[in-house]
Amino acid sequence: MNFDRIAPYFRPLEWLLFQDSMQRARECHLSKVRDARSILVLGEGDGRFVEALLRASSPRGRHIEILDSSRRMLGLAKKRLQRSGIDPKAIAGIRWRPEDLRGADLGQQRFDLVVTPFVLDCFSAESLEKIVPSIASSLQPGGHWLHIDFREAKTPRWARWRSRAWLFALYAFFRRTVDLEARELHDLEPLMRGYSLKRQSNTRFRGGLIEASLWESFTPGQASGKITQGETT
Repeated sequence: MNFDRIAPYFRPLEWLLFQDSMQRARECHLSKVRDARSILVLGEGDGRFVEALLRASSPRGRHIEILDSSRRMLGLAKKRLQRSGIDPKAIAGIRWRPEDLRGADLGQQRFDLVVTPFVLDCFSAESLEKIVPSIASSLQPGGHWLHIDFREAKTPRWARWRSRAWLFALYAFFRRTVDLEARELHDLEPLMRGYSLKRQSNTRFRGGLIEASLWESFTPGQASGKITQGETT
């Protein structure tokens, strides 16, 4: 996969297709994780998520690592932050990692927050069976996983068929332009629940096509809390 070739066009393409829905999904749960101090962002893209994260709050001593296979995307993200007016001290401590998630070593550090913004839909089922456990094991007990991605809508029927049409078109486009590994979207929820993760909040956009979910890592035997559901346009 090579997102370098579309990096300069990613934001206008996103706006053309979905207006601000993808960015709203990236930002919708930030108030719930504003106190996280050790953060790993996987597949950041052009920097809009991390900019929103830093604007939401910037506790002293915060450590952020950003991993993306596209060096061009990382370059755009760095330039965005430099122009953002955010305190340079908050930006200087970011560790930039130009790595492919499939082969990345997430190390022994445990994070308060891991974020996967529109990245896991790029991978095959075989890759996800390795990636998801690796992410889950990188979370501290009580840490959070903020997962934002596309999803096939369930109801009503018209929304399900519309989302299928969108997903078919998106996969066809990205297979051709970036040699996407995945050929279809995979439901990660059963896999995530198998690694001591419980979903706390869930918000959908564009009739259920886009979903932002906040998961918490727990120790076996810990009681599950109530899930907060949300639906926006």
